[in-house]
Amino acid sequence: MTKKAKQKNKKKACTKCNKVKPLDEGFYNNCSRPDGKTARCRECIREDNHNYYVRKQKATGGVYCLWQSLLTRCHRGYTGRREYKYYEGKGIAVCDEWRNNFEKFKNWCLANGYRKGLALDRIDNNDDFRPGNCRFTTLHENRNNTG
Repeated sequence: MTKKAKQKNKKKACTKCNKVKPLDEGFYNNCSRPDGKTARCRECIREDNHNYYVRKQKATGGVYCLWQSLLTRCHRGYTGRREYKYYEGKGIAVCDEWRNNFEKFKNWCLANGYRKGLALDRIDNNDDFRPGNCRFTTLHENRNNTG
């Protein structure tokens, strides 16, 4: 009997919700644990991730979502995404200063007029997202900056 077949009938209790679930369906893989699965079930992990994201959003006034969006558009490497050809496919990136440090990005945003409802716009659309090439504009102005 293969290892996968043995695990099919095994169950495990989640360390957070205490629900007993099948190993092969209820838990993510984690090769550093003895049973090869995470300690918390998939539902609890998803809930924790969502709660973290919501707390971060509230604490930063929406800047965290903007930062995550930039990183997704410019650095995820998935060519099937709709926006790939406009950002990563054109070689557009987020500068290292912002990419590696959320606090620096947040501080720049707050010092340069960030408000909910504004869009981060690149002044030169062929250049990266970086302090000297970005500004906050209305969505209408941003859509018209296609140069």
